[in-house]
Amino acid sequence: MSNILKLDEHINKNPLYEQIADTIEQAIIEQGSLAERLPSEMDLAKEFGVSRTIIREALKILKARGLVDVRVGGGAYITKPEASDVSKLILRIVHIDRIKDEEVYAIRLILETAAIREAARRVTPLELEKLAEQVDSMEKNMYNLDVRIEKDCEFHCMIGRLSGNELLALLVESMTGVLKKFIIDGIRVSGGNEDGIYRHRLILDALHTGDPDFAENVMRDHLVHSWENVLNQRALESLATDGEPVMPQ
Repeated sequence: MSNILKLDEHINKNPLYEQIADTIEQAIIEQGSLAERLPSEMDLAKEFGVSRTIIREALKILKARGLVDVRVGGGAYITKPEASDVSKLILRIVHIDRIKDEEVYAIRLILETAAIREAARRVTPLELEKLAEQVDSMEKNMYNLDVRIEKDCEFHCMIGRLSGNELLALLVESMTGVLKKFIIDGIRVSGGNEDGIYRHRLILDALHTGDPDFAENVMRDHLVHSWENVLNQRALESLATDGEPVMPQ
């Protein structure tokens, strides 16, 4: 990369390493390409007129932002944020701002009903086969919860990708990561595991029709029932631990 090394001349109270990180980030956005190697720590230090320690701190920030992959002995390479990076950021915001679980789950409803509408219009027979394989694997691994949950998440992520909207797909996948605990609670309640698999097959059948309205309704019904299962499981757990159930609202 070239011409990346010009700090903002305006007064900036942020630590120097943060300013350098911001400058490199802007250059990556404007000029960079994936897998491109950044200049060495030594070269960056010379260009910015700072120590290598400052550069290392800047690279740590960029790594945390999902923008570089720092390889031991191999330098730093440009990457792009993954859904897992977005999930971690959302989780931090949820925890810090004490956002209610029902508000978090409501976002899932918005995103996934939008995604399945587009997926219903675009899905191909081959893609339907791949979705069916996910549901079959969910059923096969019904009592292997790690695999069961992984296949459940992947099914929903696939629908996000089938929407044809890259940003929507990223958001669906990110929220799936955030909502994994909800998925676990939803299948732990009595009958929740079987109910979830049954409703995934209904979603698959709805996609076969190619009808966006029908597919959206089936997805909405699945997500609403899943949330009810989550609340029922939590009420049972509360009763078991406190003797006083917290009834679903």
